Amino acid sequence: MNKKNTVISIASLICVALFPCFFLYLQNTGAAIFSDLIEMSGILLLISLIILGFSFLIFRNIEKAALISNIFLIIGLYFAFIEKAIVKVIPMLYYWHVAIICLFLIFQIGYLIYKKSNAKLANQINQVLLLIFGGLIIFNGILAVPKAFQTISTKAQNQAELDQKINNPTSDNQEGNLPNVYYFIFDEYAGFDSIQRYCNYDNSAFYASLEELGFVTSKHSVNDTWDTYTEIPNLLQLARVNSIDMTAAEKKANLKDPFLLKFMKEQGYTVNALDSTNYQFIDVNATDLHLGVDYISTYGTFKSLIFQNTAYYPFHGYEDHDEEISNMLRMFNYAIESSEKTKSNLFTIGYFSFPHVPYIVDENGNKTNDSDRLNLRDTAPYLAQFKYASKKILEMTTEIIRNDPESIIVIQSDHGYRYPSHLHFWYGIDQFDLAVESIYERNILNSVYYQGKDIYIDNYSGINTLITVLNKLLDVDLQMVD
Repeated sequence: MNKKNTVISIASLICVALFPCFFLYLQNTGAAIFSDLIEMSGILLLISLIILGFSFLIFRNIEKAALISNIFLIIGLYFAFIEKAIVKVIPMLYYWHVAIICLFLIFQIGYLIYKKSNAKLANQINQVLLLIFGGLIIFNGILAVPKAFQTISTKAQNQAELDQKINNPTSDNQEGNLPNVYYFIFDEYAGFDSIQRYCNYDNSAFYASLEELGFVTSKHSVNDTWDTYTEIPNLLQLARVNSIDMTAAEKKANLKDPFLLKFMKEQGYTVNALDSTNYQFIDVNATDLHLGVDYISTYGTFKSLIFQNTAYYPFHGYEDHDEEISNMLRMFNYAIESSEKTKSNLFTIGYFSFPHVPYIVDENGNKTNDSDRLNLRDTAPYLAQFKYASKKILEMTTEIIRNDPESIIVIQSDHGYRYPSHLHFWYGIDQFDLAVESIYERNILNSVYYQGKDIYIDNYSGINTLITVLNKLLDVDLQMVD
């Protein structure tokens, strides 16, 4: 074997195999931790070398073996895109039809390479693939550098603001018994205007039920963005520490050591947390009690974002569904049980990744079809899960108020239903003007039970509603956020 050609062949295979990992990692400028990149890179490299080994046994030529391996990898790694393109032309086809078509195509190309092509041509094609995929990795790496530097000044400014808030308490610690406080965030629960616009659904009955329980509601509240990693850190830090243009890694960093939890502890509260994503959003190190989550869903992980485009996507995370339902129900049950722990000085905070995708239940709480679990194209799966979330919220709040009528309960969402953005970013469908739809995508659930009393939150954002409640409860002067 020619050593130079061997190096080119193997290098082209490595670049083809690693490009998805490096593209995702560099595009998000550290959104995933480095170990995620190493793990997935190792998996794809191992797969590619196994394919190369089998191919070499058949072709007995490294250049040809590398070429057919590269073709196999490209089709396998980007199978979901190929499937979407074929199904768009021939809608009656399903996954297995497309898989058979792709396998037939690979065998045909392999036969042509084996019988018709020579090592020189195969090497030339491998060189082209090396230049394309290797060049794209380098190009994305170069683009990632200024993004990282761009956020340094913003991060410093936000940290200074947060340090000033932490180091300058607004009041002395409270003494004596304080009413229990429950703060629940439901990811992507659409506000009144949002669900009506995108699902043609009137949610008046839900709001009326909350008001009958003693809640004050704000149907038209909006948050600043429709980005969870911007909004939740801002809520937990009670300040605008994150902005939409920051990198994902910078946004996630502001989830650590949240001011809200520290502040409530200073006021004499015990912090009790529940998080449906294994404490991805609530820093468990800052809590006193917490609901343990034994199972972590693969949805939304670095690995799942790679696998969702490959031929393996129907089989990845197949065991998640039942566990996701179980964990969601445990969350609601734990919230109710928390209202029986003590009659004072307990701050229970919960993040529910619900009714956010994946759509695991229908409106009656029954398990959804696998085809609907990640179906963002249609509104029906979201609406069904939305309706069930509404039922569970009413059940939970009814029980909490029955057990703890003198409590304060704040129920919000981080943003509304992002249907136009889902169509645009997931499917390339520009059915809506995103600038026009922004206010509806940011329309949130926003309601407060203040011991059954009146409190003004009309049209307030999530963070200003929370600040209003804390100022009234603790007689402090936390500043509203513009």
